Amino acid sequence: MRSEKRKDMYADRYHAGAKGQKHCHYAKHRKTNSIRRFVTGIAALVMVMSLSFGFGSFFSSAHDSKIEEPSGERYYKSVQLEKGDSLWSIAQRYRRTEDSIYEYMDELAEANHLSLKDRNNLQEGDYLVVSYYGDDSIY
Repeated sequence: MRSEKRKDMYADRYHAGAKGQKHCHYAKHRKTNSIRRFVTGIAALVMVMSLSFGFGSFFSSAHDSKIEEPSGERYYKSVQLEKGDSLWSIAQRYRRTEDSIYEYMDELAEANHLSLKDRNNLQEGDYLVVSYYGDDSIY
């Protein structure tokens, strides 16, 4: 009797007797349910990602964004420095209001081949080439 109990105890519960058939049936369903849940989760993830990309591209379309074009043509002219002029004051005078004064100062320094030292040592009577935007050229 004792050996029979051991056989039942060590027997595979999924494949042993009538009781085992019940367990085997549940084991199959458990496996298919976990596969279904996994596939459903992957499908939901793919759908969420595609919707987020779709809505993201809809709301941030590059075709609708308007890049402001400079008003008028870009012109260059030579300016003689007066007493008290600095790169900052020249930049304030000739830059567009939507441009950064620092970027315009860098542009002026590059166009006039000014080093960092030369930027701070501008002299009265020196000439600088400046760019400006407008509809008509100013001489």
